[in-house]
Amino acid sequence: MRYTKSACQAARYERLSGRRQEPSAGVAQKAALREICPGSIQEHKTILRPSALIGSQEAIGVMPSGSARFATAINCMDGRTQIPVIEWMRKRHSVSYVDMITEPGADAVLARNDDAQTIESIKRKVRITIEKHGSGIILVVGHYDCAGNPVDMHTHLAQIRSAVERIASWGFNAQVFGIWIGEYWNVDLEIRLQT
Repeated sequence: MRYTKSACQAARYERLSGRRQEPSAGVAQKAALREICPGSIQEHKTILRPSALIGSQEAIGVMPSGSARFATAINCMDGRTQIPVIEWMRKRHSVSYVDMITEPGADAVLARNDDAQTIESIKRKVRITIEKHGSGIILVVGHYDCAGNPVDMHTHLAQIRSAVERIASWGFNAQVFGIWIGEYWNVDLEIRLQT
């Protein structure tokens, strides 16, 4: 039996949402998925259906006030980047939630700094996530095959660095760095400023 990226994505969906997609994978399928997607399978004792989630904070993983850790991602609107960013931030930085601020080609928008209204909108949203959610990390995301910023990887990396510098200059009390998501939709590079 051959497994594709979609099988990995289904396994990631199960892990992030706490819900199984029906029908659930059998024992042999799970073993095969563990080989091609290490760490992507998590056993669940119950199957939650959308109707079970309504009004149930426990079912959707809402943490008691004050115990959740937030991060902020300034990301492209491209849906292919959302789950990899959330998974990477949860695993690498032990956050509970990632507030997404999305713009097509966000790295280019911040690097060019030629659209004052959009930049101010992003800055306002970052302020909200820091002040209201206590976010201690601001992440700038660039990615492969970006429709909003169709440039080569090296240009993206320069734009991410420039965007990180710009956001750091805003003076928020948070770590600011960038990441590059490559063609296999994994975080391939982390971009940090020299201190």
